[in-house]
Amino acid sequence: MEKEDLSRYLWIVSKNFWLSHVFNLLLAFVFLAITPLIFGINDLDPAEAAKLLEQYVAIIGIFLLTPIFRPEGQKNVQEVIESKYTSQTGIYLVRILMAVLTMAAYILVFILWLRANNSMLPVLEYTFGTFATSFFLGSLGLLAYGISDQIILGYMVPFVYILFNLFTGSRYVKNFYLYSLRKGSLKEKYWLLASAILMVTLTLIIKWVYSKRR
Repeated sequence: MEKEDLSRYLWIVSKNFWLSHVFNLLLAFVFLAITPLIFGINDLDPAEAAKLLEQYVAIIGIFLLTPIFRPEGQKNVQEVIESKYTSQTGIYLVRILMAVLTMAAYILVFILWLRANNSMLPVLEYTFGTFATSFFLGSLGLLAYGISDQIILGYMVPFVYILFNLFTGSRYVKNFYLYSLRKGSLKEKYWLLASAILMVTLTLIIKWVYSKRR
């Protein structure tokens, strides 16, 4: 019985990896790989590294987390991604876990890449801070997509929030300011992380309620 359960979950992970995750993973990879063509990554001081991580690298959360409901928009995919033993919410959780783990791994590797290029930054502190920002942006997009069922809104909302932060600073968003790391503050990152978890939970509840109405 345990072997059957393990086999079933491995099947779910495998199918969802190819259906919903591999394209997002590759997109985020290319986005990070072209960084040297856009920005300097050598000999950055902590403030410069924080700016790069918060304003650019953290955007991968939108690519990885926002579009996890996209396969359900394809009618011929529905029967493949569902299992009679597993709820749709469970499948969403598998996708979210894959997105979050990929996000954390990419951010850590990117920061180690910066260190290898003589940039001075604390690895653990900056990994956590960038991850919290990235997770928040992705969760914001996921919530917008989950409520509206329009992926364009899922992408638009976090980018609008980014622009709002860039133009107004922390004046209005307070503890939900995206760019506190360059100022040496991690307090806001805990707020962002907690909010991200809350938004993911709320999104799953909304999708569950929607499914019961069909």
